[in-house]
Amino acid sequence: MRDLFALLPQSKTSLLRDRSAKLITFNFLNKALAEMRAALKSFFIERNLTAFDPHVGESCCQARAYKLLLMSSKLHLLDLEASMVLGHIDAIFERFNSFTEEQLTEICNFKTVSLRNFIHLLEIDFCFSEDIYFLYVAFFLTKFKKNLSPVDSHIDYQFLCENLKISRKFSIKLIRFYQIEISEISCNFIYALAKEINDESIDLLLLSHRVDDNGRKVLPSFLLTKIILKHLQINNSPIIVRVDRFVSNLHLDSIYIYYSYTTGELELQSTEKHINSKNKLCICVHGEIKCIDKLESRQEYLQRFRHVGIITILLANMAKHPQYSGTNLELFRERPYRAFAHTGDYQKDLLNINEFELVSMQNIAPKIGCCEESKHLFFTKHIYCDSISNVSNYAFSKNKEKNEFYSLIKNNRILAEPHG
Repeated sequence: MRDLFALLPQSKTSLLRDRSAKLITFNFLNKALAEMRAALKSFFIERNLTAFDPHVGESCCQARAYKLLLMSSKLHLLDLEASMVLGHIDAIFERFNSFTEEQLTEICNFKTVSLRNFIHLLEIDFCFSEDIYFLYVAFFLTKFKKNLSPVDSHIDYQFLCENLKISRKFSIKLIRFYQIEISEISCNFIYALAKEINDESIDLLLLSHRVDDNGRKVLPSFLLTKIILKHLQINNSPIIVRVDRFVSNLHLDSIYIYYSYTTGELELQSTEKHINSKNKLCICVHGEIKCIDKLESRQEYLQRFRHVGIITILLANMAKHPQYSGTNLELFRERPYRAFAHTGDYQKDLLNINEFELVSMQNIAPKIGCCEESKHLFFTKHIYCDSISNVSNYAFSKNKEKNEFYSLIKNNRILAEPHG
């Protein structure tokens, strides 16, 4: 369980020495609770999953996406808690609004006080689960991320400071704190998945988790993707792949490919109930293909994509993707299992097997066109969670003649023959 202190980057024992520090804390809590309320409304009422898509380092977007999907599958359990949290927030706002200028002045003029005691004086503390906290942090980091080309922090600090009325120094400290928190939650989520499916890689996860330049816990992207795909198969969760096709730098069209597990294999499916179900969620994999010359027909591309297979394509991409983020872990970006000197025989065998699998996929990726240097099959740009209907609506709200769904419904008709 978490409490209100989880919204603040300071420790409970940190001292608020003057009136200004207390007022800043009071005002920030007011803003932060408003963001938590907006996050819960977005997730439980509006079902806007793309509002929970932060950029944190170079990996783990697939872990956050899959956590959102699994959380959505247990809404009946989270709804009650969300209602209680919203009730607490409304009560706090009511209390804040009832403060007279004199009461607030009296509280803020109080002698030097710890953050814990200041919250106690305000009488506003309450607890909430880690899932609720995850939603808040993911929503917060998504709201204030930059949507332009990647630069430094990927956070719009000017917008953040203006919106929350906080200093640049405090905003940097806050974002770093939230990124560390969500990274730890993501890693713990992967550990839990591995335990749930009784995967032998749990030992390897414990060996290979590290901390990057910014204090964030990280796991090898290839390993965590393998675990997600195994669990996804058991959970029978669908995948939609969006392929943006380019000749040189000219975007020609986008292909959307729908996959679902049937008898243990991930296959193209046509299921009207999925596309017509607003709340049916999927893992969305967005990527691109780039060719120098003329692009093949859609049918030819689809055959080539299916021949390699979605699992191989995703694992090849993740093998060539940096396994860790940051410069401090540069030595391990391609070989995450280096420098494990103190391991038992079983762990060494496990390391050798996974090292061999990783290196094999890293060698395969450029040959089949699944890396940044070779994009002639599919290069993964991003992985996120959304509803199937939102993805299809987005696809056909754009240039309809350039986009096509395969094994999905378009205009209430199953596409038997894609356009070439």
